[in-house]
Amino acid sequence: MGVVTPRTLYHILWAANTYAASRDPSSEINQYMIANQLLTANVRTDSGQPDAWRDYQQILPELGLIFSTAIEDQIRPTPLGLSFLDGAISFSELMAYQALRYQYPNGHQVAIQRPQRQLLSGTQYESTPTLSEIQQLSGVRIRPAVLVWHVLRALEGAGERVSLSVSELENYLVRCYRHEDTNACIEAVLRSRRNGIALPSYGSHARRNAQDWIKFLILTGLFGGAAGAGANVGIALVSEEDRAAIDDICARLVSPASFWNTTNVHQIDRRGWYGYFGTLDLSVPFIPAPQVSDEASSEYVGGREHIEPSEESETVGGITAMQLQPFQPISIGSPSSSSQTIESIYSAELSISAHRLHDTMVNLIASRCSARGATVFQDPSTVDLLVQFREIEFLIEVKSVTPRNFISRLRYAIGQVLHYDYLRSIGSTVQRRRVIGVAAQVRPDSWCIEFVNGHLHFDLLSLHDRALAVSSQEPAANELFG
Repeated sequence: MGVVTPRTLYHILWAANTYAASRDPSSEINQYMIANQLLTANVRTDSGQPDAWRDYQQILPELGLIFSTAIEDQIRPTPLGLSFLDGAISFSELMAYQALRYQYPNGHQVAIQRPQRQLLSGTQYESTPTLSEIQQLSGVRIRPAVLVWHVLRALEGAGERVSLSVSELENYLVRCYRHEDTNACIEAVLRSRRNGIALPSYGSHARRNAQDWIKFLILTGLFGGAAGAGANVGIALVSEEDRAAIDDICARLVSPASFWNTTNVHQIDRRGWYGYFGTLDLSVPFIPAPQVSDEASSEYVGGREHIEPSEESETVGGITAMQLQPFQPISIGSPSSSSQTIESIYSAELSISAHRLHDTMVNLIASRCSARGATVFQDPSTVDLLVQFREIEFLIEVKSVTPRNFISRLRYAIGQVLHYDYLRSIGSTVQRRRVIGVAAQVRPDSWCIEFVNGHLHFDLLSLHDRALAVSSQEPAANELFG
């Protein structure tokens, strides 16, 4: 976490996404990182070649921005990674969102080190293959950042110093393996501060982990403090209203239903983890948005998300009919052939079009429909997709959304689909279904499912882990998209 800044994170991810399909992505990414002085070249002694990508790529899956290259042959960004590239979420929003959601067990931290394996000898877990499986089998279920927040808020309520040192994180919070341990942890910290009754240290490994977590938490905008010598973490938010908002988010995130759980504790679904952690969950709201200008800033390295072309170009009377054409997969981006400098990439790629997540979702839906034998059309001026299946037409409008803009974009999509349905009704008596797709996770108990399915009688497409999910009362829709 010590090398993570808005600039380095954005451009490592940009390079990974851009050169993923090239013949030698590692070499291309290394050249890009060196040309733009993002990180040290890290020349390897065995080959004499720079390999910064090999050393720093771990940052991206750790934060849920790409699927781990240990389980995917090709570099593949997650929906959250594409949202960050598109400027839909800011750097501190990303850090806060992922810090609060990060949990144990997960599908990323799976390796069992030799000292851990020695400790497991003679126990029921000695032959369990991964750390994630041990954690799940033994009842581990905790989000470290949520735990830190709860302890800090309790210290504040007790009139104590509202910060935690590395030693306190190491000796008390690291011992917690469920959120039910929070009160005991708070009591132990208070006993230590007031009476000098301290628990023994966990050792250097736990201390390094605590130091890295402090670096991570400080990047969120929720937590303040200092890294390095005398490292500590406190609360950065000033207003009680903002603190109460984080209290509400943390209350949701301790619910067992909010946790990622593998379906088979004896075989961890690692891809499922990256699908879960790398997708925006609309049931978890963003933190209070940082105050940043609309111009590109340290929070939005590539600029803020562009207004959709239709939002700024549609005029009264401007569209009177659909102009359908066979669907062609949307190109998500390709390497610049002329230069690898950041400045040229801004002009060649980012300033023209930054709707990667939207386009990826459209491609996903079109691919699913084609695989089911449907005929797929597009119209660049109106609907994203028109699909003919089982003598029914499905009008599909896709939105990339965040917890902050979901309501407004849902309303806009409803209006668009109704308008397109009217245009299609002129001269056509074919039965039609209205479909809204959102490139985010919608939980089964979300209010919007009943609103879209029951009240509007529309179909709703969303993301679940790494796959397409459908909510519909129409059998043909479930057959087509499910």
